[in-house]
Amino acid sequence: MSEETTINALYPVITDNNKHFYDSIENGELVANQCDDCHHTFLPPAKNCPNCLSENVDWTALSCEGSVYSYVEYHRPYHEAFKDKVPYVVAIVELKEGPRLISNILDYDLKTLRVGAPLEAVFTKGLSNFPIVQFRQKI
Repeated sequence: MSEETTINALYPVITDNNKHFYDSIENGELVANQCDDCHHTFLPPAKNCPNCLSENVDWTALSCEGSVYSYVEYHRPYHEAFKDKVPYVVAIVELKEGPRLISNILDYDLKTLRVGAPLEAVFTKGLSNFPIVQFRQKI
């Protein structure tokens, strides 16, 4: 299997349900689904609310602020494409509005990086210039 084939496996599959999410990231915005019935805000994007199963789901803009829910610093690359990036932090970020997502924390300081540490979104380009959202510590 070629390196390009394995790198392609790292990209998300774009569907009708998640296309707006990725388009928003490309435009420097962060969005999530919100249920019109129970008002639950959630990620990943889905056709039905995971809280009440309603199909009355729409998009809502998020503040791009959150905090560290959990994290790990990698000293070995998860994939060959990340070999020049070690060490790097992968974190579960709890957004101010409630949803959680997995991302990287850029320019971190392990002396101050803790569960609960405030973060802000940074919109960048990942492998092959695919738009991604990463985070950095708020000072």
